[in-house]
Amino acid sequence: MWFVIGIIASAILISSIWWLNMKNITPRWYEWLIGGIGFVLFFYAIQNTLGFLREIEPTAAGFTAAFFGIPALILVAVAFRLVFERRKNV
Repeated sequence: MWFVIGIIASAILISSIWWLNMKNITPRWYEWLIGGIGFVLFFYAIQNTLGFLREIEPTAAGFTAAFFGIPALILVAVAFRLVFERRKNV
């Protein structure tokens, strides 16, 4: 299963870099860092949620998904927003 998730994550990363190059958008280092931390938190949330569900702990799975998943989505959204706001201002 993690092999498939790794393939999907790699495809998302490669396609986003390709799309950014096509649109002549150059993200700054801190935008890459914020987005990377967001993706790591997202995959951490998936891993822990699936682990808790396998251990038959649905309450802990929901808490983990909320505790790590929501900040992950916020960080990824902030990274995209920073890139596109700077692009719009130029």
